[in-house]
Amino acid sequence: MADGQAIVISGLSSKESVDFDTGESVSLSSYQSWIRPPPSWCKINFEASFHSDCAHANIVVVGRNSEGEFLGGKVGRFRANTPGEAEALAVELAVDFALQKQWKEVILEGDAKMVIQACRNIEAITSWT
Repeated sequence: MADGQAIVISGLSSKESVDFDTGESVSLSSYQSWIRPPPSWCKINFEASFHSDCAHANIVVVGRNSEGEFLGGKVGRFRANTPGEAEALAVELAVDFALQKQWKEVILEGDAKMVIQACRNIEAITSWT
């Protein structure tokens, strides 16, 4: 990432997120609505559905601002051999979308625990600046 850009990886599967209005951790099992990003940040939610019978994945990414307004999205159909590969492709599409939009501060959020953990490990050892 270029100087001044930040990407935060957030996992829905962790069952916890942060409510940026209050700054408190919120259990997603008891709080079912979308949690806004901080002011001036964007949140991109990503999802992949894997179809083993034809080895492909349908992927969608949706960007919203801190007011919850729709900023854009992308959909695609990709070749994938496993559900994990499909989710990794979804993260890649989300990052590409953020770069295309030239958003500086972005939260990526999805429900694939393995992919989220892998991204966090990369984030911990990599300097984006």
